[in-house]
Amino acid sequence: MISYTKGKIYEILTNEKINQMSCSAKTEKAKGQGEKGMIRMQWNDLFPSSRQPSTDEIADYIGGNAKELWQSLIKYMNSAYNAKPKLSYSACALKPGWNVKFQKNGQSFGTLYPEENAFSVMIIISYKLDLLMKSILPDLSPATAELYNNAGDYMKMGKWIMLKINDSATLEDYKKILTVKLPPKVK
Repeated sequence: MISYTKGKIYEILTNEKINQMSCSAKTEKAKGQGEKGMIRMQWNDLFPSSRQPSTDEIADYIGGNAKELWQSLIKYMNSAYNAKPKLSYSACALKPGWNVKFQKNGQSFGTLYPEENAFSVMIIISYKLDLLMKSILPDLSPATAELYNNAGDYMKMGKWIMLKINDSATLEDYKKILTVKLPPKVK
């Protein structure tokens, strides 16, 4: 049985079921639950490949202040790029589970991964855009600029970075990077 509590998704489990679960599930025993406990499920345990989450369930899982950032980004992508979220499932060991992608005119805006109180985005920036990226580095937060400067090579096509978005400054950095990849139709 799945329940929502304070914007978080929990599964009510018996102690027997808790002992059977994979070690990837974080346990958050609720006080005073007796024989039943509440488990804060990992993203890929809560939504396996057979259970695609809704956009509301994604936002609820993220929770906290990051939930508002997530919802703001979804609205921004729709208004600025007319891009709708596309969900896909990945068994990738780094970030397994459902993720969200935005694309426009064949241009990828990255892959977004829901997390607890945050979400991460992996974005690849073509080497062809390096001069443009360097021109906006002073407008990015020092942490994001450093991340780009130290970014690794992605299959000789460009640099890849993973931004963890849990505050509005990092979300704005991501939007600025998107404008390098493809200018928005609306500012």
